[in-house]
Formats: sequence, C-alpha cells, structure tokens
Amino acid sequence: MKNSWHSISAVLCAAGLSSAMSIAQAGTEGPLLPPGAPLPAPTPISKGADLQQQVDQGLKADFDAADVDKKGVLTKEQAQKAGLGFVSNNFSKIDTAKRGKVTFEDVKRYIQMQR
Repeated sequence: MKNSWHSISAVLCAAGLSSAMSIAQAGTEGPLLPPGAPLPAPTPISKGADLQQQVDQGLKADFDAADVDKKGVLTKEQAQKAGLGFVSNNFSKIDTAKRGKVTFEDVKRYIQMQR
C-alpha cells in the first residue's frame, strides 16, 4: 500500500511539473490572458509629492471609513474598531486639545511632527 501511494505521488508530481513546464513555454498565454494579448504597462513608481499625495488619500479614505457618524472626527474607540492602530495608539498625543476626538488635520499634523 505504501508503495502505491509513492507511485501515485510520483505520477501527480510529474503531471504537475509537465503542466508547469508547458505554461512556462507558452509565455504569457494561459487561462487568464488570451493568446497574443498585450501585457499591461507597468505602473510607474511614485516619488516625492506624488507619493505623499497617494499616502494622504489612502489615510483620508481610511479615516472617512472609520468616521461612521460622518462628523469629520474620530474617537479613540472608532479608530480602534476600524483598525487604525496608529491613531488609537497615539490618540492622546494627537488629541492635543483633549476633546476626546480628533480630526483628519489633527492626525496629519501629528504625523508631520514625527518626521
């Protein structure tokens, strides 16, 4: 019985290797990309101000998603529930006015002070 499992495993491995080799030889053709289809252009790497803008937009989107009341502010609990660990872990430092809530501008100001 043990030998038959080894034989079956060897056959399956050989079949998998054969499939992988045929895919590699085919190049970009496959079930997800039709034959002769052009490859998408690579995404340019963002730098400087463009990168900062992308980071700000992502943070703003996360902040807005966590702001369930849509009042433009987050409590520490809302930040925790949304998984915004940076905000919840530094909440007392971000909330310099000690209001129990922070705005997106408060968060950005704190991040800029950390640089």
